[in-house]
Amino acid sequence: MNNKKPHIAFINTGGIEWKAGTYYLRNLFFALKSLSDNVKPNITLLINPGSKPDESLISYIDRVIEIPKEPHPNRIKNLILRRLPDNTYKSLRNAFVPKSNLSSLLNKIKVDALFFDVYTLDLQKYRFNLPLLIWIPDFQHKHIPEAFTASDISRRDLRFSLASKYASKVILSSHDSLDDSKIFFPAIHSKAEVLPFVSTLPMDLYTKTPFELLSKYNLPERFIYLPNQFWKHKNHLIVVEALKIAIKKDPKIKIVCSGGMNDYRDPGYLPKLFTLVSEYNVRENFIILGIIPYDHLIQLMRQSLAILQPSIFEGWSSTVEEVKTLGKQIIISDIPVHREQNPPGAHFFNPNDPENLSSVLIKVFKDNHPGPDLMMETKAQQEFENRVTKFGNDFMKILVKVI
Repeated sequence: MNNKKPHIAFINTGGIEWKAGTYYLRNLFFALKSLSDNVKPNITLLINPGSKPDESLISYIDRVIEIPKEPHPNRIKNLILRRLPDNTYKSLRNAFVPKSNLSSLLNKIKVDALFFDVYTLDLQKYRFNLPLLIWIPDFQHKHIPEAFTASDISRRDLRFSLASKYASKVILSSHDSLDDSKIFFPAIHSKAEVLPFVSTLPMDLYTKTPFELLSKYNLPERFIYLPNQFWKHKNHLIVVEALKIAIKKDPKIKIVCSGGMNDYRDPGYLPKLFTLVSEYNVRENFIILGIIPYDHLIQLMRQSLAILQPSIFEGWSSTVEEVKTLGKQIIISDIPVHREQNPPGAHFFNPNDPENLSSVLIKVFKDNHPGPDLMMETKAQQEFENRVTKFGNDFMKILVKVI
């Protein structure tokens, strides 16, 4: 490791149920390691004991260290602290919350700043004496509270409030989220920095032939691809409603879906979706693959007629960023953050209007051709280097501020 470079530690995030966390780190690590030698930082990844980092992160990391175990928390002290006014809490914090083993480790290995997402650490249990960069993916629980339990909302509110107290900077992915922070958490807004991420894709993606995957998944040559988790706010139901209408004009329309099939917040959502698919008799038109390898996902994007992103809420859509990096047309819900992301050649539709979406599906299925769009892919490749370099440099500007 180069001791002259800034040294930043990242706490590992993501997992099977939330791949977006892993993708975020991979995108950021790639951007940082793409910078010139005199700018790029040293990167340490902190992982839970006994776990392993995702393989896609390994080549960008200088060092991997297990997070040390902490003493058993004093619940009575935590309860007292939680009930104190902010100013009293801050003055008594050092007495109640001793320096953590994690903080001691970071000092020992000379870390300049620590980055983690807002859900990773309970900041009531830790006291750090180095700058903290805390990423908040979105303010989803404020926009669609019906998708969360009361306890989920309370936990998120507490984590966001703690972030507003102890973060040196809060990282948000969009100006849409920045506007939300001003409304819901003004203390976060005062510390916020907007850092839109740029999606990085496998380096060898253009050397592969996506057509070869069709037989593996028993797919038709022509299909529209929806690669979202099966969560309620991803809005698969509107797609099924639109498909019911669209197949009356073109029975050959196919939509292929992939993604995790578990939404703990609404266990009844997936059965409801399956029931609707069966009731509308679109089982042959609405094809569900579940979780597939990421490189297969990207190649199915390339093979598709277009990508479909119907979500009613996003902080900064990974799917949209992947489309921009890949060079592919997208059918996309007309919400503010998607307008901010501004993918080229997009077909916007009202996410609450199945008639509107059905007309777009019919048009795209009729007009578009399957397989890679070579002109869009070439243009995307030409623009990618500048986009990813800006992402890395903008992060470093934030890091330098807090250091």
